[in-house]
Amino acid sequence: YAEIPATGHNWSAASYTWNGTESCIASRVCLNDNSHKQTANSVSVTKTVTKEATCTEAGEDKYTATFAEDWAPDVSQVKVVPALGHDEIAHAAKAATCTEAGKEATVKCSVCDEVIRDGAEIKATGHNFVNGKCTNEGCTATEGTTNETTIDFK
Repeated sequence: YAEIPATGHNWSAASYTWNGTESCIASRVCLNDNSHKQTANSVSVTKTVTKEATCTEAGEDKYTATFAEDWAPDVSQVKVVPALGHDEIAHAAKAATCTEAGKEATVKCSVCDEVIRDGAEIKATGHNFVNGKCTNEGCTATEGTTNETTIDFK
């Protein structure tokens, strides 16, 4: 019988399987004999925030797995972090009076300070004089006093 020399291993490039973002497995197979396989578990996985998520824009986190085996170079994957959404806070409304306009509540984001809904102006109510006195709550105006004008928006 003639001796046939061993062909040796001719390994494929490493392929990677991630377990979420917690760990990664590297594997390779001999191209001369696919029953010869090697696997390696990641030694560590580190997270780097490559783009912060904001109220309106998605961010990105980069996860890098490192391996002790020299045939398994470090590998990374990027995961999208969804936009955070606005944290809406209503700022106090101002009631209209007989002589001054009011304003509905303005809604702003407590994180980015963006105005989400600007409160609409509320017209002044105007005086409602009955027997010479304004009957609107909180008003002490009387008909014919100085600096008072009869306004009727109704």
